[in-house]
Amino acid sequence: LAGSPEASLEGEIIRLWAELRTRDPDLPPAPPLLLSRLDAPTSGLVPAAFGLEAARVFRRLEASDAVHKHYLALVDGHIEAPLRLTRRLHTANRKKTRVLPEDTPDPTRHTLVEPLRTLDLPSGPATLARATIQRGVRHQMRAHLGAAGHPLVGDALYGGPGLPPG
Repeated sequence: LAGSPEASLEGEIIRLWAELRTRDPDLPPAPPLLLSRLDAPTSGLVPAAFGLEAARVFRRLEASDAVHKHYLALVDGHIEAPLRLTRRLHTANRKKTRVLPEDTPDPTRHTLVEPLRTLDLPSGPATLARATIQRGVRHQMRAHLGAAGHPLVGDALYGGPGLPPG
């Protein structure tokens, strides 16, 4: 996150935007606003909006089931059939999201998991899966998958086994 002593995507966008504006002063003065984040050990696209109104439009679309975010995940264990992970998440602790015993009634906070291929890794059985969310909260997929007994491979925070060598 911006403001922390560690490098962040948000901080980098602010720095790059200032640099771009020195070359093209016709660019808007404010840098793009991040619409989502990724955890440090992951990779992927991060959407951004040019202005508060564009961000509001995205949030409305996200809340109305018009946005679906798809991720590839390597998870521990064999998953034989699609899963819908619906437990409520408690995110007050910034370091680790807690999975609560009750389900959330909000379907935009569910994690859908579709197995694509099962694998036998040196660390044990695993599944390459597509995970889909609509409106993510901090560590949503990681916490949901860990609580379901299928943590991400290499995710020590939520119980995943180590990555295989090589």
